[in-house]
Amino acid sequence: MTCNGTTPSGRPRLFACEVCKRAFARSEHLKRHERSHTKEKPFVCGVCQRRFSRRDLLLRHAQKLHAG
Repeated sequence: MTCNGTTPSGRPRLFACEVCKRAFARSEHLKRHERSHTKEKPFVCGVCQRRFSRRDLLLRHAQKLHAG
């Protein structure tokens, strides 16, 4: 779905969520956002098996709880 609007840096927001209509300039950002609706958590901690919807959240978890 295409959508009007631009980001603060001027990039067009061409990718819109079918559920809430929020729009994004990059398709990967839309895919990441869509997981907030589906509750999909594809990133799994190899130590404790906790699941995350985003890779950066998994990495932060691992650094805080399993580093050292």
